[in-house]
Amino acid sequence: MLVNVPRIDLKDEPSPFQNREARLQKQYNWNSLRFWGNAYSDWLYQTMDDFSKRFDDQINLTPQPSEIIDARRPAGAANAYKTIGDRMDEMPTGKEFNDLKNNLQNLVLSDRHRLTYKSAAVGLSPHAGVRVPTADFEFKHLANMGLSATFVVMLNVNDKNDSNVQMPDDAIISKAISEATAAGVSVTMIKPHIGVSFMDWLDRGTYEPRDWSAFWTNWRKIMLHYAGICDANRIPILCLGTEQYKCTDASMIEQWGALTAAIRSKYPNLKLTYAAVGEEYFNEQHGQIAQYLDFMGANFYPSYTYKLVQSGNAGGITIDELSRIFHTANPSSIGTGNTRTYHEMVDFYKKKYNVSTFVTETGVMPTDDGLVHLVTDNNFPQASDPTQQTGRFETPALAMEAFFNGLAQNPNIIGFNWWGVGYPFHFFNGLGDSVAEDVMKKYVKGGLV
Repeated sequence: MLVNVPRIDLKDEPSPFQNREARLQKQYNWNSLRFWGNAYSDWLYQTMDDFSKRFDDQINLTPQPSEIIDARRPAGAANAYKTIGDRMDEMPTGKEFNDLKNNLQNLVLSDRHRLTYKSAAVGLSPHAGVRVPTADFEFKHLANMGLSATFVVMLNVNDKNDSNVQMPDDAIISKAISEATAAGVSVTMIKPHIGVSFMDWLDRGTYEPRDWSAFWTNWRKIMLHYAGICDANRIPILCLGTEQYKCTDASMIEQWGALTAAIRSKYPNLKLTYAAVGEEYFNEQHGQIAQYLDFMGANFYPSYTYKLVQSGNAGGITIDELSRIFHTANPSSIGTGNTRTYHEMVDFYKKKYNVSTFVTETGVMPTDDGLVHLVTDNNFPQASDPTQQTGRFETPALAMEAFFNGLAQNPNIIGFNWWGVGYPFHFFNGLGDSVAEDVMKKYVKGGLV
């Protein structure tokens, strides 16, 4: 490649006298000047052609788009910077970028609704088939996520019409409190469940005592007993019942008034709630119980989607599509004429009774169809060692994201109790492979709810 401009080869004149030699020399010089333009033109074309070939070679051998060339032109910009350095001079520094990131994060955090109560359900039963929760497993994981515990205490009846509800020995509660304390986990609520053989084997919506008078007398004793345990152990909330649909009929409203008055007279600082099943919560006649409560409780198990969850959520189910469910009416209440959405019912209780809603139960099974329906259609065996119980934890992780970014952002939601720490609704194990535990920790311990 030519790198120098050709010189004009002019010869010095030998003397000031004009002779033949001088004339020839001047003619030579003038001819050189006349033809210099052609020579320079040839040199210029040759040089530029050589440059063009070199540029083509560089571009053809460089993957496109080129970082060197395209970095000078921001996406969508009409003009390119003269150099990459010019563009970098206008880019924010590392400190400026971090300041911007922190400001945006603080803006997002300041705009989120924070919940007062964040807990997970821990089952307590004297039945031999129920694991005793320990500081080394269940409560260790709750501490890792920043969750408190809700003690689901199983009561016993012989059948759906048995009026004589029986309590288990208080030792199961004392033991659980001791294990939770050892792990640094507080207890938010005692939540009694009526069941058969101290197990959750009864559709409480069908529970209808043969002798209502005997039931209410006994139920008041039971609730006063657990209120005393709450008071003695600084447990702030007592749940007065769970999904007992026939017990919250409008004809029973005076019984709830008498029960709550008896508890408040002895334990005025104890907060009271009731865990209504969806049909109760969305039914204004049954919902009248809210007038006697500090929080209206609701067990929400929505069908989020028709889609199955693939490993790693390869199907791309989005949080937006799942959280839309809370802007729809509860399917079980459509026939009653109540078409209010989940959000609208939460606002209804706040407006009519001035009580916030405590989501006393919500959760999903860790199966591929866990977002579709409550109980899986799959063969989902229970492991002999619960610390080794596996599952498709992407499913509860997605449900958590939908709940925390959906219903939990309603300012009239005061807390939640995630169901639960044991099979078949478990969302963690001892293998350390649960993305659901990571999500729960991000939102609860990370201060996002």
